[in-house]
Amino acid sequence: MKIKTVSSDLQNMSQSGDAILKSLQNNSFSLADIIVRESIQNSLDASKPRSEQTNVDFKLGDFNARELNSELEGISERLNDLYKGQARFLSISDKNTVGLDGYYDPKYGNELFKSNFYKLVFGLGKNQENDGAGGSWGLGKTSYFCVGIGIVIYYTRVEVEDGYEERLIASLIEDPKSNARLLCDNPRGIAWWGEYHGEDNENIYPITEHESVKKILDIFGINCYKDDETGTTIIIPYLKNKFAEDSEFPWRRSEERALQTAIQRWYSPRISNDLYSEKTGNSKLMCTVNEKSLELEQPFSMIRELYTAALVGESDNKEIEIREIKIPRTAMDPTDAIVGRIAFVVKDLDDLRDKGKPYTYRQCIEDANEESASTYKMVAFARKPGMVVKYDFNGQWSERVNTEEKKCIMAFFVPNSNGILHEKNRSENCFTLEQYLRNGEKADHADWFDLRKITLLKRTKSEVSKALSDAVDGNDAERQSLVSEKLSRKFSSLLPPEGFGTSGKSGVRKSPESATKHDRSSSIVIDGTDMDEDGVLLIKFVAAIKKKAQVEIKIETQNQSIGQEEWSKDLDGIEFPFIVEEVSTDDVSIKTDIDEKYKSKFLINSEKNEKLRVNGYLKLRILSNNYQPQLTIKHLES
Repeated sequence: MKIKTVSSDLQNMSQSGDAILKSLQNNSFSLADIIVRESIQNSLDASKPRSEQTNVDFKLGDFNARELNSELEGISERLNDLYKGQARFLSISDKNTVGLDGYYDPKYGNELFKSNFYKLVFGLGKNQENDGAGGSWGLGKTSYFCVGIGIVIYYTRVEVEDGYEERLIASLIEDPKSNARLLCDNPRGIAWWGEYHGEDNENIYPITEHESVKKILDIFGINCYKDDETGTTIIIPYLKNKFAEDSEFPWRRSEERALQTAIQRWYSPRISNDLYSEKTGNSKLMCTVNEKSLELEQPFSMIRELYTAALVGESDNKEIEIREIKIPRTAMDPTDAIVGRIAFVVKDLDDLRDKGKPYTYRQCIEDANEESASTYKMVAFARKPGMVVKYDFNGQWSERVNTEEKKCIMAFFVPNSNGILHEKNRSENCFTLEQYLRNGEKADHADWFDLRKITLLKRTKSEVSKALSDAVDGNDAERQSLVSEKLSRKFSSLLPPEGFGTSGKSGVRKSPESATKHDRSSSIVIDGTDMDEDGVLLIKFVAAIKKKAQVEIKIETQNQSIGQEEWSKDLDGIEFPFIVEEVSTDDVSIKTDIDEKYKSKFLINSEKNEKLRVNGYLKLRILSNNYQPQLTIKHLES
């Protein structure tokens, strides 16, 4: 094959090799995870319309290095020095996909940017633009160049006007500053191998002649596509990194097992899932590793079951509970439309390990060496393509949930992908919830983030956490009963005021009676309240202070008020229902400081030793609607 190194035409990436290799950095994933996540997503994005299944086959093997060395013009001698006998390779082949279709001839100009062939082979950063596509940044392809010495071979068969066409081209991306580089005289570290057409020595083209294509594939024992088959095969030769290591965990000890586990870890929702296909209209995923069909193992069969329950809204498994998640006010259109569903199970930790095996489900999911937690909460989430974006352990998705010792929660959130965003959240390229989440993904698709100043995702996490808390900690009535029982035992008649319970709504009285005066030097009164889109109570207050005062949110009961400090002593394990998230004043000379230990308290400090009127604002997070918050103040001696 003829070589082309970079210049400044349409076929050339503008970056140098080292910059490209750094474009996708994620140390949280294993090598197998990175390759599996990116390659399968590329295949799924290229699935044929109305195809029942998409097949992706992984193959690890050896090849005669000298046979391939001689085909790579310009670096053959260098390769012969490095590889004299057998070398290892990885191939990833898909079927029931359209293949790398589109133009590759530079004469088509801007049409190249629509070509799947161009996007993968030449156009770093050119992403899939279809609605519902998994890949959004077009940078994942760099992972292929990190596994071996930097060479990747692309083989594809596509449907064209007069039948079918095979295409094969090779690419190299390496660090031009490395002492181990193959292109010793190239300052960019980028090259391609294919063929030139006629007198055109500027542009490289893929090999399309069948026998020439077959000659390269035979080196690896890979069959050509035939009959009406279309698809793409990625070949990574000269592997330098292994997928296996010495480990107590079986999925790390074998390269084959490492790939099998990674496939299940990230794509269990879509693997052999007929209900997924029926609900989404997308193909199900079928995978093999070294020609062995993939069957889901625990814990990934449970993950798929949770995903399907959340997607469909029902489950035959009586252990699985499902909750619809809605966000009040300006989230979706119509405003009562759900943003998604959460499906979950509560399990004993001892039940979440394969019998007789030295690892837990969490260790398998996280690929973690140690598991010492006595309890945990896990929320997985995925968009329409069915790839798990993240397994969130003990994070924002479940921060309100209290779990018993030796218990854990396993949950899956599935968004209402086709749901229409409220007009306040829409933009030119962001009309549905699926588009919003896709646009907010990182380059490695490893998490979701809110766009601009929209807090849609933040509010979703909060509502999911609340739904799990209400379900797992007991419903509001049960929780209220428990708290009231403890209060009555400790304080006799100290119960929540009449009118507050499961149907009540938290608020703060606006009348001066809501103020508590501890002395003549300090007082506070509520001047107005509102609720923001995130469910946080916004309170406007007016305080009179001299030098320094402490403001505290307490719980109003029938006879007296209870603060967080007293609550924590007597109701250990039950979270105080009010948290001050933010406080400010109109006067910049007056300082405010939220207590680090008791988040229901904050200080107001003035530099002046005289009584002042302070206009202030605070954001109050409400964790339970069963209690009435009361704003109190006391003067502090300097």
